[in-house]
Amino acid sequence: MASLTIPHSTATVKVHVIDVAEPGSVAPAAQFLHPVLPGHENMSCPVFAFFVEHPATKQRLMFDLGIRKDTENFSPALAPMFTSGTFKITVENDIADRLKEAGVPLETVNAVIWR
Repeated sequence: MASLTIPHSTATVKVHVIDVAEPGSVAPAAQFLHPVLPGHENMSCPVFAFFVEHPATKQRLMFDLGIRKDTENFSPALAPMFTSGTFKITVENDIADRLKEAGVPLETVNAVIWR
């Protein structure tokens, strides 16, 4: 097995996984799987964002932002999938709302990593 050559470290971070989609959000299984079994045409669709904190340096970052709550304002390539009902993903509070509700001022997030 090949070594990943990751240097040893004693640093740790806190990772918070946030599902931005509301329970009951679904996507067509055919977008992700083949073959689709009868009765399994839709699949549960969590949408995760990751809030990472480094306690020693107080640095904070977001890995991805999940999904926007205003899906009609997506890019022209993506918006029709949401406005047509192909994807039935409900977002009441996007990641910015969730961070504020948890008492995290947005200006304290040092970076956003888009995937």
